[in-house]
Amino acid sequence: MEVELRFVTKACRKARKAVSLIEIAMGLSIIAVVAAGALFYFNNANVSSKTNETMQQISSLQEVVRSLYQSAGSYEGLDAAVVANSSLLAARYRIGELPNATGVRSPFGAQVTFAPQNDNTEFEITFADIPSAACQRLATMDLGSGVRQVQVGTNPPVVGGRGLTATQANAQCNAASKVSIAWRFI
Repeated sequence: MEVELRFVTKACRKARKAVSLIEIAMGLSIIAVVAAGALFYFNNANVSSKTNETMQQISSLQEVVRSLYQSAGSYEGLDAAVVANSSLLAARYRIGELPNATGVRSPFGAQVTFAPQNDNTEFEITFADIPSAACQRLATMDLGSGVRQVQVGTNPPVVGGRGLTATQANAQCNAASKVSIAWRFI
């Protein structure tokens, strides 16, 4: 009887090991699904956070440029280095150190460019490498009556509005994984 009991105990142990391996595999697969979901949520939250920061940065940059050139009467000579070396610009957006900063960085990590337009009476701020997930929100935002036009990528600019309509932004922003958006201000 003792031999039979040992045999049954060994058989039970083998059955438990097989069940344990299946349980481990199931547990790992559940962990993988939860981790994938958390990663997806984190990426969406990260893009959303950077989009909000970009919206604030655009408004801030618009005011910085206007402050720098308010007494000049034109935007002649405007470029990224001029803005970057301004004490009005938040240090976290500056590429390099004062007084030799070379440019302005967006929350998405790409350089922001500045240029005078329309015989130096207007200026343009361009953000490159905007993810399509952020593009629609940025292209439709209302920056006030000073916006002359908004251009997404190489699409024709939308003139005379405060931003693109949702339909326009949806069509233009989904064309590529990353696009540039240029805002022209009066």
